[in-house]
Amino acid sequence: MKKMLAIISPAVFLMIGTAQANLLKNGDFEIVDNRVGTVNSIQLDSLNTGSGWDVYSELPDGSSGTSWETASGAGIEVQYDGTVVSAHSGDHYIELDSHPNSESRITNSEMTQEFNVVSEMTYYLSLWYQPRTSKENDNGISIYVKEKDSVASMFDTTVDDVRSSGTDWAQYSYNLGSLSIGTYALGFAATGSSSQFGGFLDTIAVNPVPEPGTMLLFGTGLAALAGYRGRKKR
Repeated sequence: MKKMLAIISPAVFLMIGTAQANLLKNGDFEIVDNRVGTVNSIQLDSLNTGSGWDVYSELPDGSSGTSWETASGAGIEVQYDGTVVSAHSGDHYIELDSHPNSESRITNSEMTQEFNVVSEMTYYLSLWYQPRTSKENDNGISIYVKEKDSVASMFDTTVDDVRSSGTDWAQYSYNLGSLSIGTYALGFAATGSSSQFGGFLDTIAVNPVPEPGTMLLFGTGLAALAGYRGRKKR
């Protein structure tokens, strides 16, 4: 059994890893620091702090770079699991209708992250969203993808909902189409009422869509493994 797994596993798990390789950094907002200071050589400007939340101008990527950056507004409000809702994954999630900073009373904020495409293929964007309030025009988050330094977006949409009894995290997935090799910018911006209460985001990813041939090979590998296990039982 171990010998057969050694033959099949590298190819199967390589395909799984390739198909699920997230092009984003810190897509689940787990890399944060709740103190003003330097982490991994990146200055974390915690604009405001509160019980269970912090507002940042940027977030690190876990090495020596930046993942998410504030493009406009008060900043990126990172909330800790259970502050308002439970995180979808890990211990953190974000709210872009943020706490106001000293320079602006506008709480609707926008954050961006650049990502690199090294293989031309079809990609999709996946995210988890949850509304905070039961008010109309209060929980909206606009989403866009554009080429780096481009003004025009190649993809844009908006998620918006109102909180009702039993409302929980919901997954939204979008086909971004075939992306050429290059650098792109993904952005999220709070829309609607600027009231410090808006929609939540967590577990964001940009992944390649598995090619039909890859999925066929993956299925063949699983079938071979199942056949081998069946023979072992005889």
